[in-house]
Amino acid sequence: MRALVFIEDPGAANFILPVLPLLSARGVDVQLRTSGVASDYITQRVGTTHRPPETGAEELVAQLRPDVVVIGTSENEDTLGLPLVSAARRRKIPTIGAVDILANADQRFRGRGARPLSYAPDVILTADAATRSAFISFGHDPAKVIVTGHPHYDEVRERARRLDAEGRAAVRRRCVPDAPLDRSVLVFVAEVSTGLNPAQYRVSSDYTLRGGGRRSLRTEIVLEELLDALSAMQIKPYKVLRLHPKNTRAEFAEFLPQFDAVSDAGLPLDLIYAADAVVGMSSMLLYEAALIGRPTLAILPRAAEKEWLPAGADGVVPVATSRANVHRMVREILTQGSSTSKPPPSTAAAELAAQAVLAVISSAA
Repeated sequence: MRALVFIEDPGAANFILPVLPLLSARGVDVQLRTSGVASDYITQRVGTTHRPPETGAEELVAQLRPDVVVIGTSENEDTLGLPLVSAARRRKIPTIGAVDILANADQRFRGRGARPLSYAPDVILTADAATRSAFISFGHDPAKVIVTGHPHYDEVRERARRLDAEGRAAVRRRCVPDAPLDRSVLVFVAEVSTGLNPAQYRVSSDYTLRGGGRRSLRTEIVLEELLDALSAMQIKPYKVLRLHPKNTRAEFAEFLPQFDAVSDAGLPLDLIYAADAVVGMSSMLLYEAALIGRPTLAILPRAAEKEWLPAGADGVVPVATSRANVHRMVREILTQGSSTSKPPPSTAAAELAAQAVLAVISSAA
């Protein structure tokens, strides 16, 4: 059995990578191909270099002759993943898509087509029931949209167990060695202010946060609100700016002097484990922080963005959408920790996803 797996986005990588060793252990020859930001991200994670394919979709499928094609989604309308689905379909090869979050569900398999399912694979694996419902509402066969949970959460919990053995004090010394022991460590998890629909990431009439009033980008507005709240407090935490893999330091040049440290290399979970508070928007890293027991806060410029939170985060990660709440909740997270619901227990999502892939291969044999 052979599986051609294509990943272009770090979010998709988080969903798919934990599944691949389970497939290999069951005799599947996994042929992983990457592109975009995911190439460097996956190289960091697995320790072997991954670069974009040198051929197009038709040639790649013809060359590898896979028994199944598995793709992640990305914010690139011209991603190679979509023509891979088409090329596989012409050869009657089953296809699977992995969707890690509800946000922009109608754009995941649209490409430059007119319909949300223009390039939809035969089977869609989702991290939660809400995302499944969205694809069913677009017209996909309910029997072929499968909730597995998020496989990356399995990895997060396992990493947390290893960090527990090391101890938070030791992890803090390793990750933020310059942070004074008498100051709390606050990590702000940055995001990009663009995507499939760039207008969604700019100030609009339904924004309930405006920052200083001069900026229009989502991340900058939220960052201004956080820094304003911190400036009004007597507590002065050690502030770390953690950049998204798609961010650059240049984007935040005006903000850098207000931070004590910037983190833009390596995998971030150890840093999050060492933090006393983790603040962001709708990043996966926020929910990872909640999973490993760190106090978290999502600052969102409009209430509608609650649906952008990662699978499982609703009700677990507190949300602030007004300036008054930002000030109050930032103060509380630094003095009291989070008042959140306990994250749900592990669902062995990687195993469920691997079983789904194997079932697709078997049904096509």
